[in-house]
Amino acid sequence: MGGNADRPSLSRPSMYSITWHFSVWFGWALVAYSAYRVQPTILHMPPAFWMVAALVLFGELRPVRTSGFFDPQGTVTSTGYVFAILYLWGLWPAVVLHTAATITSELVKRKPPWKLFFNVGQYALSMGSAALVMYAVGLGNGIEATGRGLRGSDLPWIVASWLVWFIVNNALVSGLAGEAGHTFWEDFTDQIWFYVVTTAAVLALSPLIVLAASASLWYIPLLLIPMFAVHKTAGLSLVEQHQALHDSLTGLPNRKYLQRTLQEAINAPGQEPFALALLDLDRFKEVNDTLGHAVG
Repeated sequence: MGGNADRPSLSRPSMYSITWHFSVWFGWALVAYSAYRVQPTILHMPPAFWMVAALVLFGELRPVRTSGFFDPQGTVTSTGYVFAILYLWGLWPAVVLHTAATITSELVKRKPPWKLFFNVGQYALSMGSAALVMYAVGLGNGIEATGRGLRGSDLPWIVASWLVWFIVNNALVSGLAGEAGHTFWEDFTDQIWFYVVTTAAVLALSPLIVLAASASLWYIPLLLIPMFAVHKTAGLSLVEQHQALHDSLTGLPNRKYLQRTLQEAINAPGQEPFALALLDLDRFKEVNDTLGHAVG
């Protein structure tokens, strides 16, 4: 999720342009302040911090794609690692690292500049909102600053931070995506349960990452093993989905693909009129019957 809307019209004071300006100006202001706050200490961070930071970049560049229809861009696992940094060392390094990973990812994907600025801003604001929960329970500077480890009693505020992050992130994206002709609520609730499940699966990793980083530096690389398994399983799922929706001989989309695509086009909110062209070849069955399906 995040920054998948069409380019907003910034020439009029619509809800969409307001969302874009709000995310960019306030989000980047938070990024700048985070860089200022983290600058004196960033070079003195422990090795566990840098190892988790490397996983943030890896998770951003290698999203998990489980469905070509529901989530064509995939689910990034970097969010779980960023939350682990937030819980351990506070908001400032979390925002700086997430910004660096997002900029790298957007440049690699060759996203337009307006989307890069929006994505960085809205991610920073979403992370800042989640950090407010930590400040509310007196852990604004992270667990490491208190000298204690993660406790079972921390689970309620951890879950609360996930909920706040998800709501703010989805609200900012939905406010911008409405420029495509949808209402805010339509975009906010579109496939929401799919995103709730996939996001919860990623965020649920963050306490485990915190425990691994707190116990020993060498436990952190072990987290790559289940991540590798998830990537392989998701890859197999995509292959099976492609085989179910495409002809095995030609590789072209089949009848099931056509029916699904048509149904989505018909049910899409704000869908513009479209046409379906049917092409029929006379006596084509005779070719298959005499020369075989492969030749046909």
